[in-house]
Amino acid sequence: MTHLLRIVFLPFFLLLLVGCTSKPIYNAKEDFASNMEISEQQMQQAIVSALNGRK
Repeated sequence: MTHLLRIVFLPFFLLLLVGCTSKPIYNAKEDFASNMEISEQQMQQAIVSALNGRK
């Protein structure tokens, strides 16, 4: 019985450990107005600035 418990619960606990310690995935979804008239360079700079601000 002990051997069966190891076979069943060890993978479960490993997956639980990995799931709890992994960094969550952040999926940003923003809808911008089409009349903002922001260039691609300005948008890239805004993204880089926002990412640097998160650290």
